Amino acid sequence: MYLNRANRLIAKERLSKGGVSATVVDVKIVVKNALEKLASSIILVHNHPSGNPTPGDADKVQTKALHEAASMFDITLLDHLIIAGDTYFSFSDQGLM
Repeated sequence: MYLNRANRLIAKERLSKGGVSATVVDVKIVVKNALEKLASSIILVHNHPSGNPTPGDADKVQTKALHEAASMFDITLLDHLIIAGDTYFSFSDQGLM
């Protein structure tokens, strides 16, 4: 999700569609799209079909890479949400942003 300075949604888009166990989001594409939309911030959201929202190592690496890349362009990664059934994990809520 791409947001403006008032944290209002500018746009949302599907960046990847994965299989049962994994998907990959290209950090360059996320940042490029944010720049094109003049977004001030981003919220990354994906699901874990397993029903367990706990982030894996790949989720943590992805979050760090996107945070670092976006910050170079003064774009804030506000949160990375992992949805699993009726529960979720928020990197922001857990102090991991």
